[in-house]
Amino acid sequence: VAEEILKALLSGGGGVLLFLIGAHRINRFERHSFVQQYLLWGKVGENEEMLAGEHVELLALFANPMLPAQIAAQMGLKPLKLGQELRFLLRTIPKMYLEVQPAATMADAREALERYNPRIIMFSGHTFMGALAFELDNGRIDTHSP
Repeated sequence: VAEEILKALLSGGGGVLLFLIGAHRINRFERHSFVQQYLLWGKVGENEEMLAGEHVELLALFANPMLPAQIAAQMGLKPLKLGQELRFLLRTIPKMYLEVQPAATMADAREALERYNPRIIMFSGHTFMGALAFELDNGRIDTHSP
């Protein structure tokens, strides 16, 4: 009789253990499913913003302000290849991920940063006295600090 009770307890204990392992496994899959769903909803929200034009991954700012030839020569400034860079960006990055600001002024840069909240900012241009050289509306260099 004692043997039968011991066998019954062992089989019952084994059954309970299998039940608990199965329940834990289901809970793990449910937790995993919840995390995946949460992440996907975040991606859907980001994609909706991108499609609506409210968010971009890359903000490309291009500036090539005019300087008097003598000053440009003294500073060793060489002509920029902005057209080639722009062509490369437009061919390789889908439009929904990209916002381009050619001949960017400081105001253009601020407005684009606030409007699009980009993850990456690319500036293609010169620096002048340790600052990015943006353009003024007339194409000359913007010498005031941000």
